[in-house]
Amino acid sequence: MTAEDQLQNTVVSALQVRGGALVLPEPVAKTIAEEINASPGKQLYAVALIALAKRLQAMPGSRPATQSVTLLAALALGDATATAR
Repeated sequence: MTAEDQLQNTVVSALQVRGGALVLPEPVAKTIAEEINASPGKQLYAVALIALAKRLQAMPGSRPATQSVTLLAALALGDATATAR
């Protein structure tokens, strides 16, 4: 399994339904952001995350999860920065 496949599996496994919406819990998103920042293969992660966001987008109630995954893809592309909360 490639690192990109593992990343997608990590995201999908962590998704939760809250209030009728599919969400990626913040601690998981933070861990993934840290992994992306430490990775030399950021573009490969971006491609995997964009593909996952595209699939999530088709699911009812998935907007919060899709936005989180899209933000992680933007981070991998260098279009966003991770900030600590």
